[in-house]
Amino acid sequence: MFAILRAKKLKTKSQIYGSASHTYRDIPPLDADPKLTRLNQHGRVQSAGALLSAMSARLPDSRRKDAVLAIEYLVGASPEWFTSPQRSAGNDYFNDALRWIAQRHGECNVVGWAVHRDEGAPHLVCYVVPLDPQTGRLNASRWLDGRQKLSRMQTEFADAVGRRHGLERGIEGSRATHQRVRQWYGEIMRPDPGLKFTPQDLQLRHGETLTERADRLNAKVETELKPTFSAAKVSRSATSVAKSLASAAKASRRQHDQIIRMCAPVLRLYDTNPHAFDELMNLVSQKLIRLQREAHLKREDVRVQSLARIATGQEPGDVP
Repeated sequence: MFAILRAKKLKTKSQIYGSASHTYRDIPPLDADPKLTRLNQHGRVQSAGALLSAMSARLPDSRRKDAVLAIEYLVGASPEWFTSPQRSAGNDYFNDALRWIAQRHGECNVVGWAVHRDEGAPHLVCYVVPLDPQTGRLNASRWLDGRQKLSRMQTEFADAVGRRHGLERGIEGSRATHQRVRQWYGEIMRPDPGLKFTPQDLQLRHGETLTERADRLNAKVETELKPTFSAAKVSRSATSVAKSLASAAKASRRQHDQIIRMCAPVLRLYDTNPHAFDELMNLVSQKLIRLQREAHLKREDVRVQSLARIATGQEPGDVP
């Protein structure tokens, strides 16, 4: 089972707000289970607007137009790792991951995080302002530019966090994100040159019965093919992880693009008039709370009416 660590550069406030709207459920994701959203956890800030404000407070006044404003970390694990009751929430693992990120970037530069338990396997999302400790300037390249830095990041995370919780590093040196699944299956299905039987192996030995010979040959097969069986187990695990991540990434990308289009006018307001932006967000929050209360009262009214019909012997109908 593998530790999963991803890092994504966010260069504009539109990208940050779109990502945070998904993370803090300001706009509920299509693939999330609303019944489980209450199990999610948030740290430092509680909304996309609050995250944007906290991040803006950390940004230097002078910066390049193309500078990376934030790094979004995603931390997870192979889905089957969470099947153990002791690990189902992943609290210790995610806490250790947060400490590792804080040590990597500085506690003050971690502006917000969330643990999602309402979509697929539990995972942590963490936002960091990439300020260089030596210059005080934005410098995401210090941590993320180049294959060597990314590979070292994966190794350090696995050593410091993953292995403490029984999770291994992904395949080192693989191209793209992981070794291609087709290549793995090709290696597994290729005949194993190490599995050979000599005529002496097939002959009955002194005092050996047919059953004992069969057991001896079976033991030889099991010993010789053990590496192949292990590779097959790893391949199945990684295939499941890859499919799950690909599906989640595709859905997140669609929703992210939709959020960006919807939020563009609001973000322009934030850049030109932050005070008006805050007032608008407060009005929206109050509106959402009012709608939720009205929906709750309506459901309760229907329930009371249904119970009244039952009490009078009428057809109760469907009780929501």
